[in-house]
Amino acid sequence: MLNLFTFAIRDGTNINIIRKWSIWGNYQEFLTYRYHQVVLAAEKRKSIKQKTPSMERENKENQLKEVEDILKHFLDNEIEITIKNVCSELKVSP
Repeated sequence: MLNLFTFAIRDGTNINIIRKWSIWGNYQEFLTYRYHQVVLAAEKRKSIKQKTPSMERENKENQLKEVEDILKHFLDNEIEITIKNVCSELKVSP
């Protein structure tokens, strides 16, 4: 059953679907497999694979564009450019 659970995770089967499989004698049995180290490792590998470099690169480019736009706005409106002001505009802590 451990292999079946692991293969399902790798294939992208939702945990709620796996939970409803008729092979479980009870909820406790499901939880035993759900939190087995092999299953957790499969989930971790899956989540790492989902974060593609292109998505990260696109996100970084969007963040840089947002900062550039804020700085241009500050320059155009003669607003003092400081870490505090930029962070405040971005709604992040300095």
